[in-house]
Amino acid sequence: MRAHLSAAVRGERFAVIPACRRPEGAGRLRPTLLDVSEPQGEPSHPPLRAERRSARRERSAAALLVLGLVLCVGAYVTAVHARGASFSWRRAMISDLGRTICRDWQGFWVCSPRADLFNVAVGVAGACILTAGVLTHDRLGRLLTAALVCLGVGLVWVAVFPADGAIGVHMVGGVLALPAPSVLLLAHGLVGVRSADSRGDRDRFVSRRKPRHTLTRVLGALGAVSSLTSLDHVMPAPAPIPRGVAEGISLLALAVALVVVAFDMLRHPRDITAP
Repeated sequence: MRAHLSAAVRGERFAVIPACRRPEGAGRLRPTLLDVSEPQGEPSHPPLRAERRSARRERSAAALLVLGLVLCVGAYVTAVHARGASFSWRRAMISDLGRTICRDWQGFWVCSPRADLFNVAVGVAGACILTAGVLTHDRLGRLLTAALVCLGVGLVWVAVFPADGAIGVHMVGGVLALPAPSVLLLAHGLVGVRSADSRGDRDRFVSRRKPRHTLTRVLGALGAVSSLTSLDHVMPAPAPIPRGVAEGISLLALAVALVVVAFDMLRHPRDITAP
């Protein structure tokens, strides 16, 4: 009987067939445990309400990431093609499109008539990315969440403090929006793949929470590309790559990383990408 009670405490579903009378000499039937649990593969209960809420959060976060990316691209295209705009994509930084005053900058003329619109769109995009990172921090892990938060805060900072103000204050946002998330993505790839092979990670990733090494490596590779091209900004002139081109490559790598994360959220709900 104690075995029956312990099985019940463990949550196992068994039916107990009690003993019945048998003719003398036939002996007594012992109680038998009969497994009446559901067949494997069929859910024993509907999805938990908390899991449904988490899935909705992840879909919302994916939409916010895509919206932020679309706003950034739209702001760039609108500012560059505005009437009277003067911008060198090879030598100038993209944040120069947020300058509200036309001026000569390091030997070339910079003028962005749509600077206000550019700054508003970049600020809203940063808020979207920041919100997405906060909503899915339990899924993405510390490093990937930190990368999204840094990128979001950096974009908001650059929009609030444009390049024609105090350049030192503006550069704080530039560091948060470009080198910081790039290094964090690289660390995410290195630490995630390494810990995925450890015993603690195998214990953590069970059933539906299986690690996907390919996704982690892709994000780490994109972080490596963005980090290497970001070094161009600290090299003495003349830089091996025009600084505008280097910044474009870095931003393109981060944009692809955003698309990868958003697509993963939609394709694999409630599946952690890395520790």
